[in-house]
Amino acid sequence: MILASSAVVRDFGQKILGAARGDGRLSRYGKFVTALVGLVAIPFALFEPPLLFWFMLFAWSGLGGAFVPVILCSLFWKRTTLPGALAGMAAGFAVTVAWVVLFKASYYDLYELIPGLIAGTAATVIVSLRTEPPDGAAAEFEDVHATVRGS
Repeated sequence: MILASSAVVRDFGQKILGAARGDGRLSRYGKFVTALVGLVAIPFALFEPPLLFWFMLFAWSGLGGAFVPVILCSLFWKRTTLPGALAGMAAGFAVTVAWVVLFKASYYDLYELIPGLIAGTAATVIVSLRTEPPDGAAAEFEDVHATVRGS
């Protein structure tokens, strides 16, 4: 709840809308949004336990399938591009969800993160190879790696 209220107040309120407020006012907004998120969550917790199970299921495997391939490719492969990263995130998440809904029972209960990682990595690599990285991306990649190795 605190993360959600922080995202609303800080990221949306301050950065997107450009609201310049004092710390006290932002703190009050944060408390209000936290209470509002809690109130909205209560009916879901009381009347929709299966829905909460699905949210929790995809909170880990879905996010892992979406972000792990992109992060690893970005850190270790200088050819990763923005379109490749976006395709990898979409494919990883979509395959993770589709695996649970359509295929998991037929494939020996294989954990859905595994096909999500494979699809996310494949999409990141294929789309990155088909798109051009921005000018200077390879040099920046090498500079970062040289700095990290030197530490």
